[in-house]
Amino acid sequence: MAGTLTVQNLQGPSTGANANKVLIPSGQTLHAPGHVIQTVQANFSGNSIASSTTWVATVIEASITPTSSNNKIFISIYSGMDNNDTNRNLQATIYRNNTLNLYQGASPYFGYAVNSAGRIIIPMLIQYTDSPATTSSVTYTLYHRSGGSYTTEIPGTNQTQQITLMEIAQ
Repeated sequence: MAGTLTVQNLQGPSTGANANKVLIPSGQTLHAPGHVIQTVQANFSGNSIASSTTWVATVIEASITPTSSNNKIFISIYSGMDNNDTNRNLQATIYRNNTLNLYQGASPYFGYAVNSAGRIIIPMLIQYTDSPATTSSVTYTLYHRSGGSYTTEIPGTNQTQQITLMEIAQ
């Protein structure tokens, strides 16, 4: 039987094991556009070195399996960038499933570090919302490259590295 129940507020019982909770029974799904359905988070250590203009995968990677092909994935990556010397640049981007560079602008990267006065080691935060259009597992990886035939590093010296993926209902 289909129908519409119109209420202004839902409120759980005030006492008992589930006091002040509204429960969704097993096998049922709550659809509320804009809410976070699931979160995946991972921390990493270790440097990744690039010595050419070819994209190199870092250890910063996480996978998520969307519950609906309409949902979006919010990606947040925190790391560091080290250009290792004067007049060198480092570029960073996010790849989906190690095949698609998600940055599609004029320059193919989200993060960029350069310093004409010497070595620079700086924090980096990249945030992006992707629409993978699938319910299969999706892997997001931070890639980087140097701007020439010299060595650059992610994350640099003793810097925290973290990736967080959040599935957002649509």
